[in-house]
Amino acid sequence: MNKWTKTHTYFLIGVVIAVVAIYVICFFMIIRPLQVEMNNVEQQLDMVEKRYETINNQSEQEELDEDLENVMLKVPYGESPDQVLSNLQVLASNANVQITSISSVGSEMDKEPNEEDEAVKVNRTGYSLEVQGDSLEDVNEFLDSILESERLMVMDTLLISQDEQSVAVSVTMTTFYSGNTID
Repeated sequence: MNKWTKTHTYFLIGVVIAVVAIYVICFFMIIRPLQVEMNNVEQQLDMVEKRYETINNQSEQEELDEDLENVMLKVPYGESPDQVLSNLQVLASNANVQITSISSVGSEMDKEPNEEDEAVKVNRTGYSLEVQGDSLEDVNEFLDSILESERLMVMDTLLISQDEQSVAVSVTMTTFYSGNTID
């Protein structure tokens, strides 16, 4: 075996210095720019995610606003019970069913809106109906026509009884109307 000489030591020091120099050069020429680029890409990704969330929230808000506008178009100004009754009678005659009984369950006004709320109050009136029809299809047509009517009406309870000759339906429903506006 050879003895460790001064030449070997200088050679080893030279190799270590060369390896360190190559590492430093590679770090500043390759690794550091890649780290900077990765940070930039992460920042751009964050910006894109924020834009996406903003656009998504805006589109959801626009959809909610559009839905609210459509619902408010079905909510007339004022209670108009005579209009509700005549509308129900027309729907019943179109569906070949007879309204045997109708009564008002009562009105309920919403509480005063906060400053943040819209300036229009929405109130509700409940009605109880007893309907008689020859077939379940006629009664279903009547119930569907209530839901599709020009005025917003929601069925709260529904009780159907059927025998061989007729179908009887008891419905409790709520109609909505806008109340006073607040200045």
